[in-house]
Amino acid sequence: MKLVQIADILNDKLVPNLLGKDVTIAPDLSNIVELGTAIEDLTGDEFLNFAKTFAVGVARTDFETRLYKSSFYGLMNDARTYGGVIQRARAKSFLDAVDSHIWTLEDGTDYFDGKYHGTEFDIKIYSMDDAFKVVHSIPNEEFKQYFTSADGVSQLVAIIETNVRNSVEVKLEALAKSTLQQLIATSSNNTIHMVTTYNTLFTPDTELTTATCLHDASFLRWFVEQVLRLRDMVRDVNKKYNDGTVPTFTPAEDIRVTMLTEVDKAIVCSMLADTFHKDLLDIGEYNTINFWQNASDKLLPTLGVTAEVKYQGENDETATTISNVACCIYDKYSAGMCARLDKITTQYIGSEDFTNYYHHIANSRFVDTRNASIVLTLD
Repeated sequence: MKLVQIADILNDKLVPNLLGKDVTIAPDLSNIVELGTAIEDLTGDEFLNFAKTFAVGVARTDFETRLYKSSFYGLMNDARTYGGVIQRARAKSFLDAVDSHIWTLEDGTDYFDGKYHGTEFDIKIYSMDDAFKVVHSIPNEEFKQYFTSADGVSQLVAIIETNVRNSVEVKLEALAKSTLQQLIATSSNNTIHMVTTYNTLFTPDTELTTATCLHDASFLRWFVEQVLRLRDMVRDVNKKYNDGTVPTFTPAEDIRVTMLTEVDKAIVCSMLADTFHKDLLDIGEYNTINFWQNASDKLLPTLGVTAEVKYQGENDETATTISNVACCIYDKYSAGMCARLDKITTQYIGSEDFTNYYHHIANSRFVDTRNASIVLTLD
């Protein structure tokens, strides 16, 4: 702020009340001492009026109410959809197609078939419940002394409520990451080591490594090609892209892709930026994630930290570690979550005249390995 701007503010609100309308503060603030002397001579009531004038006219309070939003990586479901997922029944296998004689009937042949042809079902219940609450207090009288208007008090309360909402959002995002971690760890049999596969297929003069692959345009173009292929291939009936227990398929609209941000930006900057027909390499809709489990403590995150997943289930003796995870392609019903309860309860403390607010969230999650899930790694 320039000196002349300070002078303009003072002359607009304070100086006329303290020194009279005929007195002004010079643009270079050379006579600012006169204002200080006038303030020093104020009585108690006059100083209170001055403080209010200063707060309203000169001082400005900026209220931080920005909302934190997460995409939840395509995992969040509404209650109606989730209700059909935690208990999910499906046919255990497809039925055999046998010859039909509907166009080749022969006289005297017995076509009577009295057998019952039943369908075997595969039913599983998936549910991991995480209940948490965020607590905050609002005093009825204390906040009023800090502001000269009701608007100031309401904006302070808005800060608290925004912070509560953001706290809930951060916790739900952490649970979404935890769900992805479990999905990736339980899909270890469906992991494709992209750098190794590329080196084997194309035998480049200098073999690519985890550290160099994201700067190689040819590798990145091939990487995108495989993502596009896999998005199409999971639409066929198969057992190889799930846990192998039942045949499955994923319609195009139910395919989800989440990619590590570092890989996404490498594709954009090191490959698409120099590609003429970049629209032909469009992966389609996908989510990006800055880290699967741990954020690097470095200002420029390192792949060795952001791309690692460690998961240990309740019945596992040791943790499963998958390094250099670049991308996960999965069915909408392979993993998901739902905030099934979002409720606020209150408690008034009459002795000190304040109210406690309890924001309760009951979140449920599932991982269903019977549906497609493919992990691409940079090793």
